[in-house]
Amino acid sequence: LEEEERRKKEEEERLRKEELARREKEEKQREFRETIRVYNGDLKDILVKVEAGDWQNWELGREKSLDLLKRAQTEADAEVRRITKLHNLSKVHEVERDMKRPQETLDMMIQVIADYTLLWEMVGRFDEFKSGIQKMNWSDLDGPQLEEDARNMLAKCKKLPKSTKKSEAFKGIDVLCKEFFIAAPLAGQLHSDTMRRRHW
Repeated sequence: LEEEERRKKEEEERLRKEELARREKEEKQREFRETIRVYNGDLKDILVKVEAGDWQNWELGREKSLDLLKRAQTEADAEVRRITKLHNLSKVHEVERDMKRPQETLDMMIQVIADYTLLWEMVGRFDEFKSGIQKMNWSDLDGPQLEEDARNMLAKCKKLPKSTKKSEAFKGIDVLCKEFFIAAPLAGQLHSDTMRRRHW
């Protein structure tokens, strides 16, 4: 009888400890879920700023825009390190699924930065391309090649990310590429031997 009583008490103690452990685990999960919720709110605030970045304005120019985008990328890199730590802790607390929203928010932020970086790098390539042509001797100009280059430049402009296409920055590079595409055949015609014989 004493043995049975002892076993009963041991079982009750075991169940009590299990219940305490379960409650403690649930409390820690609640606390960590709140940490994740607050963090996602912080990321959303950053995302709003990124989506309204001054790099969307054509007038800001390539150099300043890329500088701002570089700073934004540095901030995003810091958030990547931070979210990686939270991912690891979420596994400890068995709440990995709760990290889905902050990860999506951060991914959106990184994508916006990458899209506008791509746009302004395209502006840089266009400027270099145009500058190279302007420095070229008229006699060295290859009309058909110029038209082909203008066509390729316009095609690259059209392939810029959809997220950038409502911005003034996109409209700026789009106009430059289209104007050059229109002007290239005219330059080629002026350079041709036929045109030279007629007008020169």
